[in-house]
Amino acid sequence: MENGIITHNNNSFHHNYVRRSSVDPLLERDFSNFFIVRYEDLLPVLQIPFPPVRATNHNIIFLTKGEIVVSSGSHTYKIKTNQCIYVPEGQVFSVEKADLQHTQGYLCNFHNDFLGNEFTNINTFRIYNSRAWDNPKIQLDEGTGLFVKMLLERLLWHYNDSGMMQLAILQAIFAVLLVEIVCIPEVSTGHGTYPQLISKRFKDLLYKNARTNHSVADYANFLNVTPNHLNKTITMVTGKSPVKWINDIVMMEAKVLLQRTTLSINEVASQVGYSDASYFSRMFKKCTSVSPMAFRKMIEKS
Repeated sequence: MENGIITHNNNSFHHNYVRRSSVDPLLERDFSNFFIVRYEDLLPVLQIPFPPVRATNHNIIFLTKGEIVVSSGSHTYKIKTNQCIYVPEGQVFSVEKADLQHTQGYLCNFHNDFLGNEFTNINTFRIYNSRAWDNPKIQLDEGTGLFVKMLLERLLWHYNDSGMMQLAILQAIFAVLLVEIVCIPEVSTGHGTYPQLISKRFKDLLYKNARTNHSVADYANFLNVTPNHLNKTITMVTGKSPVKWINDIVMMEAKVLLQRTTLSINEVASQVGYSDASYFSRMFKKCTSVSPMAFRKMIEKS
């Protein structure tokens, strides 16, 4: 295991975990903001498993055949035909296993800059991005799966033909793709009420700042509301207080570090924003019912 979780952009990830191969033509163009590749072309040259990493880009994997096992955060997911997994930027992930002979599908990698300011602010993407930290695996019905495959194949054709030269076309097809994947009852909520929008903005901020900001007052300040107003709004919309949200995200991050690195308890505490390791241990036990050391031993035994 690595001594820490490294953040990679597309270039550094490719350099460290992809063998020199037929996918190298990707490097002939600027693929820092977007690329798409057939998964069956990537799998044979991808080092599996690779150490848990963070990415500066978002990743969508959609399978049309076979299965892979992906770790995202502190959970592991088996992805099969007509299923996709979305790993948002900053999330810890790794591909653990893959059926090299039978797996087919697509990997679509994109940065917020690829979408542009207008698209990243639309409700669909914001909901999807927030939801992915809790439930990144999506099952598509057969009809939706066929349409998503068609959109991905069209994206791939344009990308292979012209790279980023036809950016507007790539963005338009990708917008349809993302909306198609997201348009399921539990997330299709229109523009939402003011409390819902505050809740979404809170989650967006939380996922990006949980390792450095543990105070409800911090997030209230980010959102230009009072801590009391934020507490009432988040609790009303989600059924969970802001403090519980913050603790859950921080402890999820701590679990990943305890499970997937050899960092000491003190180092894990520091990584998730606690200067006092004893206080971190007390908080971890309060939230999980076991100490950090006991949690690590449980993982090692399993």
